[in-house]
Amino acid sequence: MSEKSTTEKVIVRRAPKFLTFFIFGAALGVIASFISSAISLTITPSTGGVPVYQVVGFFALFAAAIGGLIGLTLAVIFDRVLRRKAGTAEATRVITTDQAPKK
Repeated sequence: MSEKSTTEKVIVRRAPKFLTFFIFGAALGVIASFISSAISLTITPSTGGVPVYQVVGFFALFAAAIGGLIGLTLAVIFDRVLRRKAGTAEATRVITTDQAPKK
C-alpha cells in the first residue's frame, strides 16, 4: 500500500441552498394567495360563473411561481454577500493505492 499526499490552498465559503429558498418562497406565495383569495371572496363572492376552487387554484399557482422567483432572488443576493466573506485554508489530499501482489 502506498500513500501520496499533496497540500493545496482552497477557498472556504458558505453558500445558500437554492432549492430551499425556492420552496420556502413558493410556500409563502401559496399561503399569501389563500389568505388574499379568502378575503376577496368574502367581500365579493361572485366569480363570474367560474368555480371558486378554480379561481383559488390558479391564483395559488401564480403566487407560488412569483414567490419562488422572489426566494431565488434572495438566495442569489445572499450568495453574493457570502462570497465576499470567503476565506482560504490549506487542505491535504491523501491518495492511497492498494497494490495486490501478482501471482
